[in-house]
Amino acid sequence: MSRIDEDITEPGHKMCLRDVSDDIQIELSKACEEFADFASPHEGYAIILEELDELWDEVRLKTGTAASRYREAKQTAAMAIRFMLTFGDGSSG
Repeated sequence: MSRIDEDITEPGHKMCLRDVSDDIQIELSKACEEFADFASPHEGYAIILEELDELWDEVRLKTGTAASRYREAKQTAAMAIRFMLTFGDGSSG
């Protein structure tokens, strides 16, 4: 469980970029251990889209909590970074 699962409901809670970055890195590490590499850019895109759709469901249906929206955004970000690491050419342009 990340810090956000416990702290996001605290009144006045503010997250910093380091907190978010750390949570995404943990999520990425777990995903890399649990799942095989993307077989192709097409598959990577499909997985990112699936994660984004899950985030959209949390937002659109208004049934999710702040923690569940954060979790889905974190998973989307982790998959986008995995895509970049797998298929990016390393340039910073």
